[in-house]
Amino acid sequence: MIVDEKNRGQGIGKSLIDKACPISKELGCKRFELDLGFQREGAHKFYESIGFEKRAYLFSKIL
Repeated sequence: MIVDEKNRGQGIGKSLIDKACPISKELGCKRFELDLGFQREGAHKFYESIGFEKRAYLFSKIL
């Protein structure tokens, strides 16, 4: 999920998450996870502010 930079700060991202999480739960999902780049510090703060927690690092290797 990406909200265009010029449209951030209007509650769009929170609204999308507020809709997606209950739908996911209704479908039987146990966890809603996000994959963010290290450089996306603003996004990290946003997700933490709406109740998400950092719980892992994702490692990958280009082959």
